Amino acid sequence: MPLRARLNDEDIYSYEFNEKLWNELKASYKNQTLMMPCCDNKAIPKVSKLNNYFFAHARKGQCTSAPETFEHIFLKTRIAQIAYSLGWNVITEKIGETPEGDCWIADVFCTKGKTKIAFEIQWSPQTESEFKRRQEKYNRSGVRTAWLYKLRHNQEYFPTGHEIPAFGIQYEKDSDEMYVPQFNQTIDDFVHGMLIGKLKWRPHEGEELVGKLITHVQQCWRCKRNTRVILGVGFYDRDGTELELAGFQNDGIPEFILQQINNSALAKNGIGSIKSRYHKSMAEAYISNGCRHCDAIQGASYYFDAWVEYAYTGSWGEPMMEFLFQNSQETLHIESKWYFEQESSRQIR
Repeated sequence: MPLRARLNDEDIYSYEFNEKLWNELKASYKNQTLMMPCCDNKAIPKVSKLNNYFFAHARKGQCTSAPETFEHIFLKTRIAQIAYSLGWNVITEKIGETPEGDCWIADVFCTKGKTKIAFEIQWSPQTESEFKRRQEKYNRSGVRTAWLYKLRHNQEYFPTGHEIPAFGIQYEKDSDEMYVPQFNQTIDDFVHGMLIGKLKWRPHEGEELVGKLITHVQQCWRCKRNTRVILGVGFYDRDGTELELAGFQNDGIPEFILQQINNSALAKNGIGSIKSRYHKSMAEAYISNGCRHCDAIQGASYYFDAWVEYAYTGSWGEPMMEFLFQNSQETLHIESKWYFEQESSRQIR
């Protein structure tokens, strides 16, 4: 059930009509040539149960185009309307092909300058292999893709990565709206934000990132004087998006900090040195915080609660001592995710 038809050999789009114009078309189309774009059959203007305008076959005949749900029509209409309002060139049910001649049909195809985006609404279940097969066609055609996929309970597969950029959709009864739970955005706000550049995959391999030490002032168990210890590191991109938090006791973090900042720089900021110290109770040596006054080891138990409180509430103030590093396996690798307005994608269950 497309949003596009041919009226007297000119493409028309149902999402561009208001109620008055649609009623005029319904009253006059029999006296004109209104055809479906998928075949040579005549078209009929209709209204869906969700109050969206669309075109249907006057007689199905041998047309192989698949039927669409009313939710599918609703989403196609909203995407097309939003893209059109933002100055994109919009074609629904766009037929294209790869350089090798493999055909694809995009629900909503948007272009602006050299940028090409195909929106695919996947309301019926789809296997991983089928996602990959269809996505590969767009990749070979140089078309960016956004899959809007109906979330189901206990579904076996849902793509959430960069190779298949899919975003789940659920219906919220309280607000009577469709929304994207990965970012807690309504479908309208999500599509609008995507088309103006708010959706980004970050960080990239080799990208220069910012590390910021997270510290806490506590009383040294030995000399009873206040000292500043390192709780962990916050990782950010150059736009200020928080990518990840890592506690000081996480594997490899103390060594990473020593690679980036020396103890002389720490001392200038009132932070005790970090180095290998022997812990009597644990009967082993490990890289630890030390008191800036007496160099006594400051064990993890002394600031564990402080780290937990910071990680969940940020109540210990702004991170300090920034440094730059390259996101790579050789230094430290931050996992890439989808971000929308600097908020990372939530896990879908």
